Amino acid sequence: MDPTAVWFGGGSWAAAWSAGVLSGLRWKWGDETVACWKAGGASAGACIALGMLLEKTDHEFLTFFHVLADRARRRGVIGKMGTYTNEFLRDWLPENGDEYERLNGRLFVAITRFPYGMEILSHWTSNRELRNTMNASMCIPFYCNNEVLPVNNHWAVDGCLSTDTNTIDPGTTIKVTIDLTNSEANIMASGLTPLDVLFPGADERILLNFDQGRTQGMEWEPWERVPGGRLLNTFKSTLNSTARVYVASLARCARLLEIALTRSGLIWWYETLSYDVEAHRLKPKATWTRKKGDRFTRRTSMAM
Repeated sequence: MDPTAVWFGGGSWAAAWSAGVLSGLRWKWGDETVACWKAGGASAGACIALGMLLEKTDHEFLTFFHVLADRARRRGVIGKMGTYTNEFLRDWLPENGDEYERLNGRLFVAITRFPYGMEILSHWTSNRELRNTMNASMCIPFYCNNEVLPVNNHWAVDGCLSTDTNTIDPGTTIKVTIDLTNSEANIMASGLTPLDVLFPGADERILLNFDQGRTQGMEWEPWERVPGGRLLNTFKSTLNSTARVYVASLARCARLLEIALTRSGLIWWYETLSYDVEAHRLKPKATWTRKKGDRFTRRTSMAM
């Protein structure tokens, strides 16, 4: 069976390798054929999927990585990555554009709902809403931004915290990842280091990773799979189980704290705030007035 979709896992700066894989797949299957596929991704992989469906060329992808890397080398990485990627998203998805209309039902973006829930979105009502989803999918608190971003009025963070690969069309989805523990991957990165993921490399290193990915994309045969190592999978499974228990405990504590704050009347202030991702600031979404006892009642609502 021929492929009908491709899913790109995350990888931060190493996503240049994923862009190379896409270039190789285009060479192997043809630009027109790949342009008809569906695409999805988590974290930085969502950017590759977006660029694929917007038919960005190899040159545009490399320009994307070179410019971002140059800005990061000059201004720093920690806490600023979201600012850099959002600048490009504004170019790819302009404020009053209609790109979202042709992406609905074809682009699939993974986000993580607090504390550990995966959600995949594929429909939007504006480019701004799509940009917000993309930013949330790449939001690692303190590394990318200092804020956790809301999507559809609920907080969401990096999609790779809950999933790295996923299936769009069963049996015909190519899964591309840098995760060496992934047992479902069809194309898996080779030759990358942790530094390739965490920090921007020199332009020569970015090009090298892109070329490596392009070679792997050109050489991939359907439906070849590259299983992750058994020992690594066991370690990852144990780590995930531990993380789930830990996060579930945090969620329970947070719920108990929320109940206590609600009963004390202190939670009302938090509920009157929302985060404006475009303006990068908190703003009030309602005003409140106190009544008898500890109850608070909404008086007027303001437009978001």
